[in-house]
Amino acid sequence: AHFAMPRISAVFDDLDPSEHGEVRTGIDPQGDFIHVSWIDVAHYRSDSADPMQTSSFQIVLYADGAIDMCWRSSEVSSAIAGLSGGTGQPLGFAETDLSNATDCIFRVPTGYGDCDGDGVMDNCQIPLIGDPWWVTEQLIDSFDLSGWVAQLNPTGNSVPPAWSLCTDSAAQGVFIPPAGGIMLPAKDDDSTQVVFANVDGALANFVFDYAGTTFTDCWMSPNGHVTFASADNAYEVSLVKHFEFPRVSVLFHDLDPTEGGYMHVGAGPAGSFVATWHQIPNYENTSQISTVQIQLHPNGAITLVWLEVGTPSAIIGLSDGTGTGIPQGFAETDYSLAFDCQLRHALDDCNANGIYDSIEIALGCGQDDDFDGLLNECDDSDDSIGVWDPTACPGDVDGNQAVDVRDLIGLLQCWNVTQGACAAADLDGNDIVGPGDVLLMVQHLGTHCN
Repeated sequence: AHFAMPRISAVFDDLDPSEHGEVRTGIDPQGDFIHVSWIDVAHYRSDSADPMQTSSFQIVLYADGAIDMCWRSSEVSSAIAGLSGGTGQPLGFAETDLSNATDCIFRVPTGYGDCDGDGVMDNCQIPLIGDPWWVTEQLIDSFDLSGWVAQLNPTGNSVPPAWSLCTDSAAQGVFIPPAGGIMLPAKDDDSTQVVFANVDGALANFVFDYAGTTFTDCWMSPNGHVTFASADNAYEVSLVKHFEFPRVSVLFHDLDPTEGGYMHVGAGPAGSFVATWHQIPNYENTSQISTVQIQLHPNGAITLVWLEVGTPSAIIGLSDGTGTGIPQGFAETDYSLAFDCQLRHALDDCNANGIYDSIEIALGCGQDDDFDGLLNECDDSDDSIGVWDPTACPGDVDGNQAVDVRDLIGLLQCWNVTQGACAAADLDGNDIVGPGDVLLMVQHLGTHCN
């Protein structure tokens, strides 16, 4: 919010001068500066029984562009202080420690990025949790693929990783213009069954192999996804919802074609099946328009195209819909970094505390009770869904049903810690991860637990 518009923040927090204190503005007689002063202003209280907290501070703007911020007193426990150009959080942003700039040098805040207090900056110890097997990314207020195309190819493996991924800018000709085929009715939150052979003569023999099953039809949802085996009208930007059914999501969000645009299915080059959402408005904000496309190819490959995306939040990717919730060992895939055809983790900071979530989890500074790669505080799922019992596969620290060198690395990262995901590293059950656990881990290396 601080970076959303041009701004000078002294104590960016929820203050309420209507309850206590005052705000004064003034200009010096020579016109060299103006000032705004917050004097004993109260922090907002939802309950009048809560103790009142007040702050007194000032911002001074000079004619030459200089700025003073002065804090006489503040009882608030958290706030943002500093400047914003109003173009969103800058790429590569790092906080400045204002209390440590007495020699006029920008400094990283003391302790910033060291959530476990070991004296090592967290970005120097980035143990990524899980594997991005499912080629799925949840984008919250930061959709960065408008004008992109992704090619997903099955690898032939019966277990993850089952897909390879390549992304690039959506050059002319990648998006297949709707022609022939069938225009689907404009419905909100109501899927339409599509039998491939009925769409176009070129698809008379089309079948699609997906997640180990061959399909002759699919259900096209107005909410930016197609499902197999069963209709689903979900619209919540929720990983739990995404993984409920066999699904391909190109823009899993609450879209509303009754407000404009159209949905179309047809045949593409080389006998591919093409589903198009053309200029569909966002349900919450009809001025946000999206044009996206899913192409299913006869060889099982999938192409996702985002020609224009208005909504800032969505889920993209695949689900096998096994009904077990978010898969064990799941980690998001960062589509924007897959231009070299590699699966890469999406490094999220869902609680906006400046520390990547995977680092918080790995270092024991954040809890991930269901081992889905999401902090409990940001996880919209029931953390009992898919909870993995580490005793069922001793030594399988990362929950991928096999004991290998990654589990050994995970154990070492859990040294002296048994909270959250690190509980799985306490193999000898003495409530501390130490040498005895390493010996037991070595004994279990190479074990497969399926």
